[in-house]
Amino acid sequence: MDAVKMIMDINNRVYDAYNVTSRPNDETWERMIKDIAQEITATPGLLESITPADLDRLTDHNYHTARRGTEYAIALSLKAE
Repeated sequence: MDAVKMIMDINNRVYDAYNVTSRPNDETWERMIKDIAQEITATPGLLESITPADLDRLTDHNYHTARRGTEYAIALSLKAE
């Protein structure tokens, strides 16, 4: 399974867990972004396989929350280095 599909699946699970179908209020949305980032980080090999083109594909498919969560996971991993 490619990285974008995996991230989209993570995003969908998080949206289901929060029982929302569109972007919620800012506080909830920020928690969702963090949850997505946490799951990306916890999935072996996923974070390392993400490319800039993958981020663009998420946007192209209207997965803006997933993109933000992915960017957050990348930023945290860079900060930890």
